[in-house]
Amino acid sequence: ILYQEGPKHHEQRRQTARFFTPRFTSENYRALMENLSDQVIARLHSQGQADLSMLSLALAVNVAARVIGLTNSVMPGMARRIDAFFTESKPTRPRSPGAVLHFLRSQRRMMAFFLLDVRPAIAARRREPREDLISHLISRGYSDMNILTECITYGAAGMVTTREFITWQPGISWSSPGCGSSFWQQMKQSARICCRKFCESSQ
Repeated sequence: ILYQEGPKHHEQRRQTARFFTPRFTSENYRALMENLSDQVIARLHSQGQADLSMLSLALAVNVAARVIGLTNSVMPGMARRIDAFFTESKPTRPRSPGAVLHFLRSQRRMMAFFLLDVRPAIAARRREPREDLISHLISRGYSDMNILTECITYGAAGMVTTREFITWQPGISWSSPGCGSSFWQQMKQSARICCRKFCESSQ
C-alpha cells in the first residue's frame, strides 16, 4: 500500500478497511482487547511497578498481530523483533562503515521477522484462510515479499502508534481528580480504548 498510487491505492484501502470497522472490531477483537488489558493490569498490580513502554508494546503487538494474521510464529519474541526495527538510531554518515553495518543488521532483522513470523503465517493461511489481512493479501495474489512489506507497514502503523498512545494515556488518568480510588479501573479503560484506536486509525 506504500507504493501504490491513485485508484489502486484507494481500492486497496477500501478492501482492507473492512478489517478495521467498528463493527468488525467489536465482533472479532473486543474480547481479546479486554482480556489482554486485564492481564497487563493484573501483572502491573501484582508487581507494583513496571516499564509502561514494555507493557504497552505487549498489548499493542498482540492485538495488531491478530488483525494482521501474525499468529503462527515458530519462536516467541515477535514483539522484540518488531521493536528492533525502530530502536536503533541511524548513522549520521550514509557511506561510512557504520552505515554498512546498520544496513546489514537491518536486513538480518528483516529476514528473522520474515522467517520466524511472516512466512509461517502465510503458510498457515494458504492451508486455511481466515478473516485477516494476510489471508486477504493471499487471495489477491500477493507474493511473500509483498506480504512482508504489508506486514511491516500495518505492523508499524498499528503497533508503534498504539503503543505510544497507551504510554501517553495514563498521564491523563493520573492528572484526573480522584485518580487514587479509581486508578486501576481507569488504566483498564485506557488500555481498551487504545486498542480500539489502533483499529480506527488503520482504516
